[in-house]
Amino acid sequence: MKQKSFFGCVLAALFLAGISLFGLSACSKSGKCTMEKDGGVSIQMQMCVSEALDALTDYNTTPAYKNALAVAKQMSRTGESRDFLEAFIEAYEAEGYPLASLFCSYTMRDKVNRRMSDEQVEQVVRNEIDDILYNSVNVLRTRLERRGVQANVRIVGSDRITVEFPGKEEGWPYYRLLQSEGDMEFWETYDADEIEDELAQLELENLMLIPQNRYRTPVVGQASYADTARVNAYLSSPFAQSVLPRDIRFAWSHKAVDEQGIYYELVALRARSNGRPAIEGDILTSAKATRADYDESRGEIRLNMNEEGARMWQRVTKENIAKSIAFVIDRDVYSYPIVQDEIKGGRCFITGDFTFEEAQELADILQSGQMPCRFIIIQEDYIQPKK
Repeated sequence: MKQKSFFGCVLAALFLAGISLFGLSACSKSGKCTMEKDGGVSIQMQMCVSEALDALTDYNTTPAYKNALAVAKQMSRTGESRDFLEAFIEAYEAEGYPLASLFCSYTMRDKVNRRMSDEQVEQVVRNEIDDILYNSVNVLRTRLERRGVQANVRIVGSDRITVEFPGKEEGWPYYRLLQSEGDMEFWETYDADEIEDELAQLELENLMLIPQNRYRTPVVGQASYADTARVNAYLSSPFAQSVLPRDIRFAWSHKAVDEQGIYYELVALRARSNGRPAIEGDILTSAKATRADYDESRGEIRLNMNEEGARMWQRVTKENIAKSIAFVIDRDVYSYPIVQDEIKGGRCFITGDFTFEEAQELADILQSGQMPCRFIIIQEDYIQPKK
């Protein structure tokens, strides 16, 4: 998260006050399409502040941190507090620890030190949250502009963004542009037969296990969409965690694998020693959709990485020859190709079961940059035009 200049801080403060200094959309520049005149759709999105705190604390796992998060989430759900960060800080201080000990992380190493007071640390963290909001507005603007969509994007309050689409009717088709984080990760995987004995000890009644020893695959089973939450809960249970390898993670396929659109694949991922994927972060220089050679109606995405990403990609492919690498975007597995050889130059393709139009949308999301944090839609209103 980049540190803002003084001028950037002033702009962010004015945004938070609800003042629009310059047009955040084609509509506001032209002055021709307004919600009052043309009607449209107004969508309010809320930042998942808890996930921003996870990133700022380097995914802290201490009981004090987890307890404070739980308290803040409960207060947010019940409406006791509209300011998640304030609720979290009060709960963490009640645990008896200084904020500096929590936020003196590698991510915040240039901004927080252990000699800082709680008030000083709180101000730094609030500035980071403001940065996330401001940067998220810019990412959303870029995504919408790349798709030729006119919209007004503005910050409302301490953790919310409102997106207005003048002249649009209900059923606006680009919700994914708003909610996708554009978070692309490359995960090493387990071959399902490596964990066959462990899986046999689990009572996975909602998961159809895939028979192994047919071919190498990281897919351990399939479940209906309605059962995925139950499977997730069971795999996260203390008993399942005691049986499974400590570095195993699971993710579902982006799309159903049957013609009826019911069943999704469960893929076994292998985390690094820090619990994270093999490659993550802002490593792309370009993402472009192309038509598949075998069918022009199908799409593929051509990725080019920066120098750091190219080095990591070469190392990971060298270490995983004849194994699958899973391409995961926003927690969904898009594909898990088997590595044939070490890949140099930072180039790769994402192929999957998507149309060319879907590939274009996904490429635009990746090309526009990663959202600093996840946002969820909490309200949608259709405004009738004035006659």
